[in-house]
Amino acid sequence: LALEIASPAPVPGRHGSCGDAGQGAADRHLGRVEEPALSRNVSRKPPGGTFAAHASSPRWTSVSRLVPSVPQTDPTHRQGAAWALVLAGGDGVRLRELTRVIAGAPIPKQYCRITGDRSLLELTVARTSRIFPPSRTLVIVNRDHLPVARPQLRSLPVENVVVQPANRDTGPGILLGLLDVARRAPDATLAIFPSDHFVRNETMWLHHVERATDTVAHLPEKIVLLGIPPDRVDPGLGYLEPRRPLPLGGGAPAFEVSAFHEKPTTSDARRLIAGGALWNSFVLVFRLPAILMLLQRSLPAAVAGLCGRNDPTGLERAYRNLTPWNFSRDFLARIPDSLVAIRADDVGWSDWGTVEAIERTLVALGCNPPWGARGTPRWRRRESHSSIATADQRLANFT
Repeated sequence: LALEIASPAPVPGRHGSCGDAGQGAADRHLGRVEEPALSRNVSRKPPGGTFAAHASSPRWTSVSRLVPSVPQTDPTHRQGAAWALVLAGGDGVRLRELTRVIAGAPIPKQYCRITGDRSLLELTVARTSRIFPPSRTLVIVNRDHLPVARPQLRSLPVENVVVQPANRDTGPGILLGLLDVARRAPDATLAIFPSDHFVRNETMWLHHVERATDTVAHLPEKIVLLGIPPDRVDPGLGYLEPRRPLPLGGGAPAFEVSAFHEKPTTSDARRLIAGGALWNSFVLVFRLPAILMLLQRSLPAAVAGLCGRNDPTGLERAYRNLTPWNFSRDFLARIPDSLVAIRADDVGWSDWGTVEAIERTLVALGCNPPWGARGTPRWRRRESHSSIATADQRLANFT
């Protein structure tokens, strides 16, 4: 497999020279990765800086009413420090056919080494580590994914792998992570990252995350999302409809959001793109007190159902009674006035939600998909193992 691009060659992966398919591989190979400014500011800036500027506000509901805080023993868990929450609780149903071919079992795509030597989850954690230290990085996983997930998360403290009993759509898993952070750092700034998306230009991506965090410092009651300029009509994504630009100065443009459209029809998606709408990357930054207040107002029963469920038995019981809800459709789409969109240009983003999306990215990089075309022997259905645990040793085996 050959990657024909004008930029410096990426580090070869175990299964062909696609390597990590552009996810910062060339910069890492040449040692040219520049530490983002946010990494310096978040990790080493003393209290009272950017993230502590809005440490308290009488307009916010106290987080302590929702969850009890715990004594802080880690100095990095200071007032207002920024945390990362990585979402790895999806079941990857749409890509099971592909991951069966690659890994030998239909594992969720975030755990699959689709190209190169690292899974999408491993790439995401490595990317976020340039800003957020392991002590302030949490990953949400499903209990039945643990045999695959834990070996890929050895860089994190064990207590930072937050286990939900089952997948109940995106809402409960995110809320569980928010409440976990609230017990440790109730006034934190938090960034959410999907674990199964592709990012080609990591340095630019992290620059936009920094821009989003700066915006939250200026607008602490807002949820700031990274919006991707669309390059095609795709009804399978969410769309952020911008209203007026915000006079924040410098960096990527920021906009108020007039409406959030989750997976519109094709005709509506075409209309939204014509009007300047952005794709929702599902990367969002916010102050923890602000989002918990909004969740409590919008979905009080959902919040009440998980608050105080710290022990495994209580959490198991709560999840059995939970109604699944979607964080985008059932929450974000209802609060457009609380949203701000940052236009994230030049990042090479894709949600990799379908085989076609993955192949579109690889073709754009000049790389032939290593699994071959549909209909070839590699795509024939074959018997899979009943347990996801057996797939861990086969994640990188193309057969």
